[in-house]
Parts: sequence; structure tokens; C-alpha cells
Amino acid sequence: MVAFITAARFVLANWRFVLIGGGVVLAAGFLWLYQVRLANARADAAQARYQVLADANAANLKTIERMQADRAAADAAMLREQQRRKQAETKFTELLKGVNDAPDDGCVGPAVSGLFDRLREQAASDNAN
Repeated sequence: MVAFITAARFVLANWRFVLIGGGVVLAAGFLWLYQVRLANARADAAQARYQVLADANAANLKTIERMQADRAAADAAMLREQQRRKQAETKFTELLKGVNDAPDDGCVGPAVSGLFDRLREQAASDNAN
């Protein structure tokens, strides 16, 4: 009880210092709380930024996979076209050979008639497939 009375006398005698001390403690508590909230806000912003970057990375990976698939399809189409052109060139070379091998000043028809028949048969079989 004596301690309480002594403390009460001290507070009443030095009320200005107690009030200033309380204000300092209150200001320090407010600043600490502000720092904690600021740190939490920075952590949330960093996490949001990470999530945005992770989503963008996933979208980029999907785009790259799609582009690689498109590239593979384009390469396959190019190979098919090269093979088709090579076959057409071979057929054209055979036709020219038949024409060039025809007798001088003669009719070309009999020399290449078999070739035309084969071309017609191949075209019919290609259309059937």
C-alpha cells in the first residue's frame, strides 16, 4: 500500500514528465505498428508481383509450346511440299526426255503416250486417296 501511495505522489508531482513519457511510448508504439504494416504491405506487393510474373511465365511457356508445334507442322508441310515438287520434277523430266527422244521432225505423241497414260493413272489414284 505504501508503494502505491508513493507512486501516486510521484505521478502527481511529476505529471508533466509522466504525460511526456506516455506520449513517447505511444508514438513509439504507433511507429512500430506503422513499420509492421509497411513491411506486410511490401511483402504482399512482392507476392503479388511474383504471382503476376509466374502467370506471365506460364503463358509464355504455353505460347512457346504452341509455336514449337506450329513450327513442327510447318516443317512437315515443307517436307511434303519438297517431296511433291521432287516427284513433279521427276515426272516433268520424264516427259521432256520422251519429247527429246522422239524422232527428228516426227510426231511426239507415240513417244510419250505411255507416259501420259501413267500420269493419268497416278492422278486418278492420288485423287482416290
